[in-house]
Amino acid sequence: MAGLTDQQYLVQRAREVRDKDPYQSKAWMQTANSLFPDTFSIQFESYTTEREAGNIKESARCFQKLLKKFPNEETLWREIHVMTSALKTQNKFQGGSGNEREEFLMKMYKELSESSQQRILIQAAERSEDTMKKCNLYLILMKKFPALIPTYGENLIKSLMLAEKAQGGTESPLNPYRRVLIAEVLPLVLGIEKGGGDRSGVLLPPALLHSLLFSSLGGVQ
Repeated sequence: MAGLTDQQYLVQRAREVRDKDPYQSKAWMQTANSLFPDTFSIQFESYTTEREAGNIKESARCFQKLLKKFPNEETLWREIHVMTSALKTQNKFQGGSGNEREEFLMKMYKELSESSQQRILIQAAERSEDTMKKCNLYLILMKKFPALIPTYGENLIKSLMLAEKAQGGTESPLNPYRRVLIAEVLPLVLGIEKGGGDRSGVLLPPALLHSLLFSSLGGVQ
């Protein structure tokens, strides 16, 4: 294996024996992890090895380590994109249907610490330049963690209203921004969503409430 770095050599050896001897493969990766704890390619290889082996808990442990040590790596964010896409469409997978990798990532997500689950959704939303994608991620976040509704609810409402105006959507009360605002975001933020129990809603400024009431009645700002 001339021309390979030490890191590349260890990864290559682990890959060569992965199918025939997974225990030996894991030993090679453990050696690589010990020698190069700050090398992203090594740590990500450990994660993908566990993921391909179907080890949910070990994958979650590796993934959480990656998220903490290498939060800006684009390769990691491509994986997070697959995960968040699966979370946004999780109803499609009820009953065992759906992409196997996405199903695995959803199960792995549940094994992450609560702070890591929140961090993934918040940072994914912040990185998104599309308002509707951003909205969907914040909706997932607030539904999973209702305590965060006061932190993100009002700003999400304002973002949707601004996006609607910027796209000229106020000309039609049936535009997608207003639809998701009235049907999904407001019931959640105001504490009146189905199954919301006794959770108190967020107190919004009177001027914002007036605008929302006008929009909910199909008015044009």
